[in-house]
Amino acid sequence: MDVKKNKILNIALIVAVVLFAAGQVKDLAVKSIVTTVASSITGAPIHIGGFSLGVIRPAVHIKDFKMYNPKGFPGGEMVNIPRISVHYNPLSIFKGKIHLSLLVFDLREMMIVKNKDGKLNFDELKFAQEQAAASEAKKGDQKKSAQEMPMQIDKFMLNLGRVIVKDYTKPENPSILVYELGLKDRTFENLTSAQQLAAVITLEGMKPAAIKSAATYAAATILGVGFFPAAVVGAMVSKDSAEIAYHASVDAVFKAVGEVVKKIGEVKSEDKAKGEIKAKAEGCDLTIAFKKDDRGLTNVKVAARQFMLPKPEVAGGILYRVSERIK
Repeated sequence: MDVKKNKILNIALIVAVVLFAAGQVKDLAVKSIVTTVASSITGAPIHIGGFSLGVIRPAVHIKDFKMYNPKGFPGGEMVNIPRISVHYNPLSIFKGKIHLSLLVFDLREMMIVKNKDGKLNFDELKFAQEQAAASEAKKGDQKKSAQEMPMQIDKFMLNLGRVIVKDYTKPENPSILVYELGLKDRTFENLTSAQQLAAVITLEGMKPAAIKSAATYAAATILGVGFFPAAVVGAMVSKDSAEIAYHASVDAVFKAVGEVVKKIGEVKSEDKAKGEIKAKAEGCDLTIAFKKDDRGLTNVKVAARQFMLPKPEVAGGILYRVSERIK
């Protein structure tokens, strides 16, 4: 009897190992396919850190999805999405169409870059170039472009942390603006192609910076809506400052801030004992305050105003530059 039980346990163990191995192979294969398809749609290099595909429970979880800048732009990430969750209808695949009941993007950061020639990285995306070319030629191929990959997304939810805008038209002194959005559960329904999905994300990222380009017009055309730049920046409406804490000494942070401001503007006054720098940069008056907090971290707060109007994106850009020096 014990021998029979052991035999059954051994068989069960072997089956479990085989199923696990098959699942791992399946995930790797699908991960490769998703990476290839995403690259073909955007025309940009794609990296996926982790991927798991459910069969019994039809769900997909993707970790560390990153899209990188195309050739002709400074190296780095265009889009950083730590987590993507998908709920899908497996039967739709056999009908030649992808049907997603729910798609969630936790998008940490989007980088909009203007290179030295004044071109935007998002204008180099494949869907934007195709749409712009079709519009210019007046061929009316917008609908065809949007339907190249049959898809139905019932609900798309977007969380977007921040948008960074870098302008290298003056390479010796590039401009950097940071828009801290904190966008949560922005919901869209009934998207019908991967191109529409890319268009939604492009518009949401570019609206806070009020950027108009081939990419935004292409996105608006694909979505069938007009493009209206946002007048305000979500959660930053009532603020004129950006704040961050560093694992560094006050002296080190004070020095880094001073170097950044002197490179892009001018220091009006600085008082290390008081923990304050007053400066002018990016057309704004800056007040930068330093203090050690209860955790032993150095807290820096940058307030930026232009003609008495708050400019939190400029304040965020200053801290972005400082962070690059400290890390």
